[in-house]
Amino acid sequence: MLPLQFSYTLLTVLAVDLLATAGDVTLSWTSPIYPKLYSNNTNLNPLGRPITEDEDALLGSLLTIGAMLGPFPFGYVAEKFGRKPAVLSIAIPHVISYTTMAFSRHIYLYYFGRILGGLAMGGGYTVLPMYIAEVSRDANRGTMSQTLNIFWAVGNFLPYAVGPFISILYFNVMLAFIPLTFLVLFSIIGPETPYYLVKVNKIQKAKESLMLLRSRDEKAILEELNRIQSCLNQERKGNFIEVFKKRELRKALIICMVLIVAQEISGFCAITFYLQPIFEVAGTGLPSDISALVVGAAMLVSSFFAPCLIEKSGRKKLTTYSCFGMFISLTMLGAFFYIQNSSSGLNTAPIFWLPIFSLILYIFSYNFGISSVPWTLCSELFPSNFKQFSSTSVASVCWMTSFLVTKYFNQMNAAMGMAGTFWLFAGTCFVSGIFSVLWVPETKGKSFSEIQEMLRGERVEVSQLFQLLTVDLLATSGDVTLSWTSPVFPKLHSNDTTANPLGEAITDDEDAWIGSLVTIGAMIGPLPAGFVSEKFGRKIGLLSLAIPHIISLFSMAFAHHVVLFYVGRFLGGLSTGAGYTLLPMYIAEISDDSHRGTFSQTLNVFWAFGNFIPYAIGPYLSIQWFNIVLAIIPTTFFIVFLILGPETPYYLVSRNQLKKAETSLMKLRSLDERGVKDELDHIKNNLKQEENGHFTDILLNPGLRKAMMICVVLVISQELSGFCAITFYLQTIFEAAGTEIASDVSALIVGFSIFLSSFFTPFPHRQVIALSTLGTFFYMQDSTDISTDPVFWIPIFSLILYIFAFHFGICSIPWTLSSELFPSNVKGVAAPTITILCWLSSFLVTKFFNDMNRAMGKSGSFWFFAGCTLCTGVFSIFFVPETQGKSFAEIQEMLNKGSRKTKPVTDEEAG
Repeated sequence: MLPLQFSYTLLTVLAVDLLATAGDVTLSWTSPIYPKLYSNNTNLNPLGRPITEDEDALLGSLLTIGAMLGPFPFGYVAEKFGRKPAVLSIAIPHVISYTTMAFSRHIYLYYFGRILGGLAMGGGYTVLPMYIAEVSRDANRGTMSQTLNIFWAVGNFLPYAVGPFISILYFNVMLAFIPLTFLVLFSIIGPETPYYLVKVNKIQKAKESLMLLRSRDEKAILEELNRIQSCLNQERKGNFIEVFKKRELRKALIICMVLIVAQEISGFCAITFYLQPIFEVAGTGLPSDISALVVGAAMLVSSFFAPCLIEKSGRKKLTTYSCFGMFISLTMLGAFFYIQNSSSGLNTAPIFWLPIFSLILYIFSYNFGISSVPWTLCSELFPSNFKQFSSTSVASVCWMTSFLVTKYFNQMNAAMGMAGTFWLFAGTCFVSGIFSVLWVPETKGKSFSEIQEMLRGERVEVSQLFQLLTVDLLATSGDVTLSWTSPVFPKLHSNDTTANPLGEAITDDEDAWIGSLVTIGAMIGPLPAGFVSEKFGRKIGLLSLAIPHIISLFSMAFAHHVVLFYVGRFLGGLSTGAGYTLLPMYIAEISDDSHRGTFSQTLNVFWAFGNFIPYAIGPYLSIQWFNIVLAIIPTTFFIVFLILGPETPYYLVSRNQLKKAETSLMKLRSLDERGVKDELDHIKNNLKQEENGHFTDILLNPGLRKAMMICVVLVISQELSGFCAITFYLQTIFEAAGTEIASDVSALIVGFSIFLSSFFTPFPHRQVIALSTLGTFFYMQDSTDISTDPVFWIPIFSLILYIFAFHFGICSIPWTLSSELFPSNVKGVAAPTITILCWLSSFLVTKFFNDMNRAMGKSGSFWFFAGCTLCTGVFSIFFVPETQGKSFAEIQEMLNKGSRKTKPVTDEEAG
């Protein structure tokens, strides 16, 4: 962002920003006003009676009706009479609106004021960016435009800052001074835009306007006038029909509409309208007005991030992270209200901080992505002659959606509860995140012609996407087995026969076998699965994975003997281990080259989702119903994939079944005959270059021996960091910690962290974080007289930090290195070897975790894990090569450094 130097242009922009502040005040105006209008105290409530829920809903939603209509009259004024008259005319409804509501004694005057405020706000969202863009120089237009976001946020913050502490009369009078000040100031100093003056052929006045705004010599002014005229000459007004005729414009409109609807169904307007009442219902220890003020301040602070991030990180990444961040925060908020209103007897006092924390996270997530990116994309995806149509259409749909959400917010709460409402918003955010990953283009640094080419050419076939999501169900089912034990172990250790189907508590040895048998199965699983997929096909291989999952879960659902739990866990492990081998293979072979990386990454998200499900529902269901619900996932996959799942074209070509390969490609890609032939040739060429290697090839080459040593050490270290033991025993760990937060709630929050951290890109390869604070907590608890009550938060904080550190590095980097350090001809040998050693290590850690706790204490166990992690960090510094940005030949040269007798392996030799 360019630094702003004081000039007449900046003065004009700051004056216009006052009107932006007046506009967004209307969004959060209701938050401090609603408690007063619901009051029976006539000193607070000028109506003399509490408002009804219907009146409440209309006060909130009439604003959005006005905003939905506002772009049309003010857009017309801007085109017919000029930008300055349009901007000035926006201030008048604002002044009338606030003045009317200041002295109102009847609800209908509030309705009138809210509609007028909405008209002005909707007009402002259309006209203000236009005015600022047309008075700014090319070099700082983006910076000047971003000041709007900040002043909109200031307007959003003002009601939280002053509204609770003054009467409705003085609050509205104070707000009326903002547009009134603008009206007087801008009438005196505000120029008409040079762009509009040239458009209506008032060249001399355009020249005078530029002289005032730029304060430069006449030659530079004439050059800018010529550029404006040239730009106007190239424009041809677009029409509604053309948008639907051209594929790229249709796709641009769909992307912008989906994102803008998602922006509103994420609940932002409803939350800002009802922020203070939400905190009152939450019943936290903090006063509702103070809580709302803190969240309002977060709204203001977070508004400074988007201008910095949007050019640095890109639109697609920001939107994706924003949606998933909102998903996490809203799900946590829904969980709070669920616990509060449930009949389980759980107390929300220990997590009183959760609503304010969730909403701060929500506001930050909203403001750095979904808040501004849809409007940015709207200006980038459409040519200039369609921008007025696109911006007006998108703005109208935005406010129409906002009206529906705010109008029916109270009815949704009554029908679904506050928890259900926030979970609905969260679900919308999750779907929007998936949409962003698959369909939102990255426009950062691209010219308009490049963007249009992307929109014309980039396609994600529906069939391909459907197969991807179907296969991801199996990934979810697989990782359920890892955290399955966390909510089940407390029940199996119980003597309560209604909770424990075994009728008596399991022993520590039985506990260890139930936990560790899944890793034995996972260690064996890749071998038969690999054989089946090579002998009978990828589709048969995947279908065969679902069967052990289904048998496993149903056997444990109706188990009354511990041996059936052993069998179920072993079968679940077989499928999980095999899934880690076959699922990436299947997805890679059905994906086209342009989407292969993105589609493969969805596995990480669905694996993490599977890890999260047991924490979310396991504590609240019986063991029988918990397993039955889980069995629905692989059963659904089996039925759908059996009927609709195709064999991969890659496998069919390798078996010389070219006709079937053509049919598969047509189903997955919808290619024409030439496209099918080209892709078949591409697959054939890839297959010709492959040649199977042997384990001896690794042993005889020093560079490959070193690569194997690095990968083996890292995957063993991955397990010796304790991840599987922690996920298996998470709820038990929190019960042992005896914190004020319920163990199932603590496990749920950490489960969220696992899911959230799966969306983030890992840091550089050498980052390893050693965590020992959890061990310190248990040492204080078990071996000293020091009270752990003041630090009850340490276990949950330590484990969240651990989860993020694990996922940022050691979780994925050993597997990334295994794909980079080995040539393609030995990857088929190296990958299973590394996988088997990984699960073997996991078995040993989970099998003997309880024995370690008895021998060393829980503090000793976690310090042991921390020590292993520290050693891994030292190993990484001295032995792990940095492969980022290096070719395979360069990597092999690094690995063979110091060995003069060995010639590095090249890609050609590897093939």
